[in-house]
Amino acid sequence: MAATMKIRQFMVCPKTYDESLGWGAGLEGILEDVKESELTHFVISTPFKAPIPWIEAFFEKNGFPVARLT
Repeated sequence: MAATMKIRQFMVCPKTYDESLGWGAGLEGILEDVKESELTHFVISTPFKAPIPWIEAFFEKNGFPVARLT
């Protein structure tokens, strides 16, 4: 079960496990969708805490302000 959870977290953002890895196809796909739809506000959720700082960094790096809802 622990291996399954690690794989799921890895799929959210590979950088969670190794900073040298890419951002992941999931985040890049979300970014493309947001840019194409010209959204000004959107919400991304994940059941895992570890990838959240990486998700925030990804969108800030791409010019989107981030606010965390806790």
